[in-house]
Amino acid sequence: MSIRTASLKTGKGFTLPLLLLLLLVQGASAADTKDTAPPKPAAVGAPSAASVPQGFSSYAAEPAGDNKQCVVGAVADADGMNQKPFVYVEDTAANRVLWTRPLELPSNTFQGRATHCLHKGGTVYVLLQADTQAAQSLSQTQLRVIELDAATGSVTGNREVPMPGAAEATSAWVDKGEDAFRLAGKNGLAISGEYFRLADPDKHLTFTVTLH
Repeated sequence: MSIRTASLKTGKGFTLPLLLLLLLVQGASAADTKDTAPPKPAAVGAPSAASVPQGFSSYAAEPAGDNKQCVVGAVADADGMNQKPFVYVEDTAANRVLWTRPLELPSNTFQGRATHCLHKGGTVYVLLQADTQAAQSLSQTQLRVIELDAATGSVTGNREVPMPGAAEATSAWVDKGEDAFRLAGKNGLAISGEYFRLADPDKHLTFTVTLH
């Protein structure tokens, strides 16, 4: 039994098998589809500029070089509780926040605030005061110095501020003012404030600690 193949006669007198003609039509259709493929989606834009969160309260603002300013404080909840330390650097000429940095609290504390800042070279120094309990009469306040990269806000150092001559547990605090947190000598950082021993909370003592 023979199989007959359908064919189509062209205008030039040539005869093409119908199967070949269908393959040619399909190829042309695929080429048209490729040329009309939907364009790729536009690239996602750059992240928005850094911003200061709601609930932020400023404790201090100090120059950070080249029209920049370091601002320290804390972010609290709607009731003004549970403070979390926060710092940012802004360009004062352009009125623009360059970077922000929420600071981690020590593991045994529940709230804290960044209260002082200094800038030297490529580093921003921040004083962190953190509380161990909500009740002030029972709480112990601990002091730490946090070092941040001045360009990016990345944490580069974290040091405790020890109380001089105090072997037992203490609670310390540093009041506002440039003299309370200042550069000392070539590579020193001086912190001045008050503290008391938990065993004798009514006796307040002054201190000055210099970190190198």
